[in-house]
Amino acid sequence: WVVSFVLAASFDAGAEGYLPKDRPVEEIISWVRAVAEGEMVISPRIAKALLSQLDEQGGEGSMPDLTTDELEVLGLFADGQRIEEVAETLGIHASTVCTITASILMKLQRF
Repeated sequence: WVVSFVLAASFDAGAEGYLPKDRPVEEIISWVRAVAEGEMVISPRIAKALLSQLDEQGGEGSMPDLTTDELEVLGLFADGQRIEEVAETLGIHASTVCTITASILMKLQRF
């Protein structure tokens, strides 16, 4: 719950990405560049924590109901893929991945 609350609050405040500060400098620089190019980024560790919370809640209403597509995208983020890689894996356009990601974030902000 805490992870999803912090993530939702961060994006609600205007964040375009969320990466823990304990990551290697090279990774942080890469993700900052990705955000500067218009990507939304969520670290694999955060995505895994969100998926874990969804599993633990088991649809009890304290976490948002995510569609199959949203769960799939979140799972690929948890595997460490970035937007372009998710798009390639799923055979969809990167803008569609961004739309799905925005939907996930909107649902997180509402609970």
